[in-house]
This record gives sequence, structure tokens and C-alpha cells, in this order.
Amino acid sequence: MNTNYAGFWLRLVAIIIDGIIIGVAQSFIFVPILAALGLGFANSVETMDISDPDQAAGIMASVMAMMGGYWILSLTIQVLYSTLMESSKLQATVGKLALGLKVTDLQGNKLDFTKALIRNLCKIISNFTLLIGYIMAGFTEKKQALHDMIASTLVLKKASLSNFTLQRVPLGTLFYLKKATALGFILIAAGKNPTNSPSASIATGCSEVISILSVVL
Repeated sequence: MNTNYAGFWLRLVAIIIDGIIIGVAQSFIFVPILAALGLGFANSVETMDISDPDQAAGIMASVMAMMGGYWILSLTIQVLYSTLMESSKLQATVGKLALGLKVTDLQGNKLDFTKALIRNLCKIISNFTLLIGYIMAGFTEKKQALHDMIASTLVLKKASLSNFTLQRVPLGTLFYLKKATALGFILIAAGKNPTNSPSASIATGCSEVISILSVVL
């Protein structure tokens, strides 16, 4: 059996890559939905008397319901993405594929859908430990995170690190992912002030994106 375990840093990079992919996908799903809900909510608030405790409570309940719905849908997308990819013949998400990693059971076999689902649902527990559950992958004997230990799974390297090249994922794919992410940020920023003209809104969005990138990069 392959015992070339993938450590914390490789897995962190894979998480970042998957985060970009999921973020882009979610932006195309959530931006139109949130825009429609936000406009409807704004119109209803204009007719309400927020000094009325009952109406104020209704507004708060609506906001909490929207936030809860967003969290549940976002979690569902992330869990299904990872579960379907890791239980497929690929045995890995796109981020793990890019780094030459795969997810297996303790015997090195492919996960079935149920086991992959359990593994990804257990990530909720790792999140609630202030991410310590993820950091455990850098210190445990088999480089297992907390959710790996609960689900009895491993993350293995398909090849030694010396043979690793980034050519597993075409650079063009990463380029277009970056473009799509930037576009998503621009659309979100532009939608903050719907009273502006389209060109002014996009210009504002571009300006905000440039400001963000100047801090991050």
C-alpha cells in the first residue's frame, strides 16, 4: 500500500484551489438570488415602521432566515462537490488533483459515496475546533486531519514530491479561474449602488477590486 501521506501544507494549497473554484461557482448562483432578495427586502422595509417592535422583529427574522438559507446552501454545495469528486474514479477534488493527491480508506481503496459523504460532513467538526482539526494533519502519524480520523480515511500522494509538476492542471485553466473570480468581485461591488449607471457601477467595482488586490498581493 502507498504510505506516502500528504501533509498539512499540500492539503492547504489544495483547499485554496478548491475554495477558488467553489467561490466562482457560488458567485454565479448566489449573486442573482441575493440581488433579487435584497431588492425585495429593501422595498418591504420602506413600508415598515422599524420603531414598531413587532415589525423590527420581523425584519430581524427575515435577515436571519436569509443568512441561514445562504449557509445551508453553501455548505450543501461544498459537501456535494467534495463527496462526488472523492468518490469518483478520480478520488480527489480539483485542488487535490492539481497537487497529485488522492483520498482513500485506510487500506488504500477508493471511497464509496457514503464514506466520502461522512468524511466531508465531519469537516464541520474540524471547523468547530477553530480549524485545529485541519492542522492535525501536520502532526498525526498518518497525516490525518480530525475528519480523516473520524471517517477512517487517508490523503495520499500519487507520486513522490520530486516528480511533482504543476502541469497536471493546465495553466490556462488557472488563468480563466482568476479572471472569473475577478469578474465575480466586480459584479458584486458594482451591485452595491444600483442607482449608478452601468458604466459608473462597473468602474466603481473595478476600483474596489483593485483596492482589494493591492492589499492581498
